Amino acid sequence: MDGVLCNLSKALLAAHNRLDLSDKPVMYDLCAVLNLEIHDVWAPVVDMGWEFWEGLEPFPWVFELIDWVRGLGDMFIISSPLSLPKFKGRDLAYCVRGKQQWLRNILGMSYDSVIFTKHKWVVSKPGAILIDDLPDYEEDFVACGGVQLIFPDYHNCFSRFLYDPVACVKQQYAEKVGK
Repeated sequence: MDGVLCNLSKALLAAHNRLDLSDKPVMYDLCAVLNLEIHDVWAPVVDMGWEFWEGLEPFPWVFELIDWVRGLGDMFIISSPLSLPKFKGRDLAYCVRGKQQWLRNILGMSYDSVIFTKHKWVVSKPGAILIDDLPDYEEDFVACGGVQLIFPDYHNCFSRFLYDPVACVKQQYAEKVGK
């Protein structure tokens, strides 16, 4: 969800009053960029509660991507929840509630179309497609019969396609699935 449908990087920078960095590839190196430990990066998010997640800015291509994916068949959103031991579950509860609200408000999706797990491979099967900006899931997802399409972002090998990320995903689909 975040990194593909909505701009988590910008919201995290705003939470730290560092929007001056929003045009830089910082998301997966925020600890170094902000010179903070991981818990300190996420502390303002936990303090803001579920409203942080509900207020994430949709990317301009969100509806184009969703319409294309819905045209392929059944669609579910699989999203990793934030869960760090220091916050004793508050981060997880706020993250899940806020992301659910975002999906309902922005995309009109019901709760039964959303799965929260860091283990995205558990929903893989032949014919399943995962679109994610993190290539970390690909090996396990593919091993279970699915296909992962890497969504362009600064931190992955498709960053050169940031100008038209949906076209990049469609091209990968054509190459990997052959349709």
